[in-house]
Amino acid sequence: MHVLLTDDSYYSSLGIVRSLGKKGIRVSVLADTPVALASRSRYCSGRYSVPHPGEESYVPAVVSILRRVHFDLVISVGYAATLALAEHKAELNSITKLEVADYEKIRGAADKCYANELATAVGVPAPKMACPASFDEVVQISADFEYPVVIKPANEGPKEAVHYARTRQELLSLYRASSEPNNGRGSYRLMVQEFVPGYGCGFFALYQHGVCKRVFMHRRVREAPPLGGVSCCAASTYDPKLREYGTRLLDRLQWHGVAMVEFRYDARDHDYKLIEINPKFWGSLDLALAAGVDFPFYLCQMAQGQTLEYSEEFDRSLRYHWPLLEMKHLRRRPASIGAVLADCLNPKVKSNISWRDIRPNLLEPSSRVLAQVGRWIETKRRQLKRLPGALTGKVGLEVALLGVDGTGKSSLANALRRLPAPVKVIYMGPHDYQTWIMRFVIKHALPLPFRQLAFRYELLARRTRGWLLARKGWIVIYDRHPAEQLDPGKKSLWNVIKNVLDRLYAWPVDLTFWLTGDYPTLYLRKREYPVADLQLIDRRFQRVLERYAIPFEKIDVTKNDLNSVTAVIRNHILPRYRQHFSIDSVSGTLRGILE
Repeated sequence: MHVLLTDDSYYSSLGIVRSLGKKGIRVSVLADTPVALASRSRYCSGRYSVPHPGEESYVPAVVSILRRVHFDLVISVGYAATLALAEHKAELNSITKLEVADYEKIRGAADKCYANELATAVGVPAPKMACPASFDEVVQISADFEYPVVIKPANEGPKEAVHYARTRQELLSLYRASSEPNNGRGSYRLMVQEFVPGYGCGFFALYQHGVCKRVFMHRRVREAPPLGGVSCCAASTYDPKLREYGTRLLDRLQWHGVAMVEFRYDARDHDYKLIEINPKFWGSLDLALAAGVDFPFYLCQMAQGQTLEYSEEFDRSLRYHWPLLEMKHLRRRPASIGAVLADCLNPKVKSNISWRDIRPNLLEPSSRVLAQVGRWIETKRRQLKRLPGALTGKVGLEVALLGVDGTGKSSLANALRRLPAPVKVIYMGPHDYQTWIMRFVIKHALPLPFRQLAFRYELLARRTRGWLLARKGWIVIYDRHPAEQLDPGKKSLWNVIKNVLDRLYAWPVDLTFWLTGDYPTLYLRKREYPVADLQLIDRRFQRVLERYAIPFEKIDVTKNDLNSVTAVIRNHILPRYRQHFSIDSVSGTLRGILE
């Protein structure tokens, strides 16, 4: 039997290659990244390079390989590969076997909002959660949650996109920052979920045409990152209640193939709460294999036409860890060093290091480092390639909002996101720090001069980003004016130095809106600064506008509601934007948005 396996770089792929290879089954691997792991195993028969599963050319490339070389079964590991292949399941089953659920079921199961609704329908406990459609909706629901809460993609997303908010204000700040497109990877729908104190658990199953055939369960001992992530140490377990909850969900879905249902054991009421459904192989598959539940081999039996019998037999007291992932855990939580060393020295604790197949383990660190360096070089190369075009002309617009607390700058900025044009909001205030320099200064509590310099570097980085985005065709809304820090009224030496530093990122924008109004009314909106202070700050803003000859539109926000102010600004922005914007000036993703 010859099997084609996806996702060379995954730990579970290496486990599958080793498990099937030891049984005499030939396994070849598809690689869509430079990281080589499973393909370096002595049990791997071949490696085929393919595009990323998210690209349109992925499935045609896989089909081309299947037509050239005969494979009895394709085993998909990662979510992107599983979803892409499931969409073409009928075509693939005509030339090989693909034992996965239907495309729509996989998409639905991976949607955490849908999974939460499904849990309610079948009587499975789940934490409180919400899938807001906008920042305004987050503001509305934020008062209904108990803190901390988790902010994460509602569908499969990058692990670093998961954040924890301990207060309502932190939730709003993190949500606003996370909802921005992420380093060129695009944006994703976010959800807010109650944090469940306790520990993570997993129910794993193999279904054959809607009938459960094999089950396995584990609890997480350590994770990377420590608050919630992939398992770096886990232990097998068994609980009839966990099995009952998991099978209720997958039975309702009429599942086929493998799946993981992730729970957290809630220390408050001693019950399991659904976190998500993973309609694919899971990262801790090695533990199941070591405990005697060979899910990949059962898939091979299904592909050969066998009807499996139900079994829930496995070693229920096995502990397993992944040493390289343990290093990631220790970076965040050094206090775990004693427990990690104890597991490394305990012969009863298994790991994915195989002395009979040591090559993947030895070469994995260098392979991942080289791949990271390669991605960094490619990113810089693309940035340099785009730089000449970015510098030659602006086809977008930079808009800044200036006003004291209570004038509704943030609410207005978020309302302007709905303009019929591509809009980015960039916050120019003292929160949501993005540069490593600012985070380093705060983490180590460096003296005030260092914090002030780092803060100004932070604002320079944000303004530069907005300036470049405007040259790509975006309407950039600055929540707080880049010139807000300036103060031409003070004559001290320090203020002169401060103004020089602040001018570095306060070059002119295209449109400025000065939001002002009745100060007692503004005070009642936030009650943070006294009325006299609001008046002094607003007068400073007026001096800034006059001293630096900044053209502006003055709006009294206490005589107009948010919709009226938005309409006024909209009527200024859109005609100006259309004056010098051309669809021929932009390309790629942005053109797709506009068309």
